[in-house]
Amino acid sequence: MKPITPRLAALFILLLATQPALAEIYRWVDEQGNVQFTQFPPSVGIEATTVNPRIAPAPERTTQETGELAEESPVSDDESKGSFPQPDPKTDRERAELEQRNCAAAKKNFATYQHARRVRLPDGTVEVMDDELRRKKQAEAQEQIEKYCR
Repeated sequence: MKPITPRLAALFILLLATQPALAEIYRWVDEQGNVQFTQFPPSVGIEATTVNPRIAPAPERTTQETGELAEESPVSDDESKGSFPQPDPKTDRERAELEQRNCAAAKKNFATYQHARRVRLPDGTVEVMDDELRRKKQAEAQEQIEKYCR
């Protein structure tokens, strides 16, 4: 008896893996009026339709999964209000929480610009920064730290 070749083994595994994709799904209504979905046709005398399931696309990978750095932008007072009018002035507690979030984001951005050349922009693209752009971004982050980290 000849041994199984790697190509034949790969073909066999591929055929086994595609079996679930070839299965049909049936939709039918039972005696109580409940809609049923099964991979086997219902009993004789019950009308069923074949369903073509759609497979959802894979979710996009986050920056934590890819290991790339994300750029965070501090939340301005105008952005935090959104498009709905908010009562003004804000309470001291809300303002302090907003400043803490902005301070943390500014510090994270500053650290990123000190050590990384590649950053992920808010639109999801990755940018490689030259020294001049890094210095400019570091200066902007430093200004935000001075503004929000009192």
